[in-house]
Amino acid sequence: MTRVIHALRRSQRFAVENMNAWRLYLAAKADPHYHFTPTDCWLYIQERQWQTPPLTVLEDAPFQLLQIEQHRLFWPRALDSGGLSWLYCETMMPFEHNPSSYNHPAMALGNANWVLDLGACEGFFSLLAAELGARHIYAVEPVKALSDGLRRTVSIQKTPEKFTLMAAAVASQEGEQRLNTQTAEVWNSTLASGGDVVHVTTLDALAQTYDLGGNGVIKMDIEGAEMDALTGGKLLLARHKPRLAIAVYHAYDNARLCRDIIQSANPDYQVQFRGMYGWAVPERPRPYLLFAW
Repeated sequence: MTRVIHALRRSQRFAVENMNAWRLYLAAKADPHYHFTPTDCWLYIQERQWQTPPLTVLEDAPFQLLQIEQHRLFWPRALDSGGLSWLYCETMMPFEHNPSSYNHPAMALGNANWVLDLGACEGFFSLLAAELGARHIYAVEPVKALSDGLRRTVSIQKTPEKFTLMAAAVASQEGEQRLNTQTAEVWNSTLASGGDVVHVTTLDALAQTYDLGGNGVIKMDIEGAEMDALTGGKLLLARHKPRLAIAVYHAYDNARLCRDIIQSANPDYQVQFRGMYGWAVPERPRPYLLFAW
């Protein structure tokens, strides 16, 4: 009987989510700024129904060793780990069923000479890129606790030599800024007027430091600072045209602003938006991700 009740509740929830999603989709048809497809709407519905995999603690220490499915990672015990299973789904769930997936076929991650993971956080995307066959991954993360955990995670991988880690934020200019980490979800940390002082670099500086050439991929999820980061990478975009997978849902205009910066740096880019994000402000859905190649 309990299983029957749970099944009925799931079916009722699915019906409600389905109706709300299509309402958002139809309302967005009147918005001239973004065009959503029925596939975008269906991806949103599927995401609302995700069943996240369990998170297991293998070793309890200041940096806990955790396991999700076949992946192991270190996570600071002092930080809430409740959202890690969801972040795992956002990265690892197949592209065809996942509006948050960076693994767009045009990104060709498995053939990339280099991958820049900006906002590496727990490292799921870096691990995915390595598993798919990318030759080298540069993981950039400004939150010290996360960067320290990621360093431990990389050390237990089969090919730790494929990773280079950098504790920094990425913006339009090099220097120092303050990072606000006072949030229940530390992966939502943003550059702000208060908080810890962090080193700030630019995409162009990273390209020079690591001698990044052609056939590269940049993944970017840096909580609304994506426009600044792209502005600081115009030389890299113009010279080597790396493939781009960028989270643009943090604010309504971000997708258009990022597209304009990319195409002003290099008009040869083809840009595609994907997904229909409606979690926080459902009256104004916007794309989840921007892909450019």
